[in-house]
Amino acid sequence: MCQDANAARDEDNYNGDSDEDIYKMLLDDDDSDLIYGMYQYAIHIDKYCNRAEWRQPLLTGLEWVERKLGDRNSCYNMFRMSPTVFHRLHDVLVESYGLKSSTKSTSVEALGMFLWILGAPQSVR
Repeated sequence: MCQDANAARDEDNYNGDSDEDIYKMLLDDDDSDLIYGMYQYAIHIDKYCNRAEWRQPLLTGLEWVERKLGDRNSCYNMFRMSPTVFHRLHDVLVESYGLKSSTKSTSVEALGMFLWILGAPQSVR
């Protein structure tokens, strides 16, 4: 009697699809193009529409480096060296190792930003 009751209950709950058939329906569905399109749209929105306003810096990179080099304590806090050592290092890098200015930044600015990234306690994203 117990087996007949279980069998009747299983027949009532059975809707004709096995778990395997359901997995096949989910995995073999042709909505992959739709999902890919939605993914691309989300990337586009995140990249181009959710941006904050561009900030206008008060100083250029070179002006910032020169300002830090003008104050001994500020120079040490940002570059972990005195202005004299900074200029000596710059001269050695230019003369012996080929450090050059580019159209976008000077060699002093590039060295200052490099040392700032290495020495100052900040995160760069």
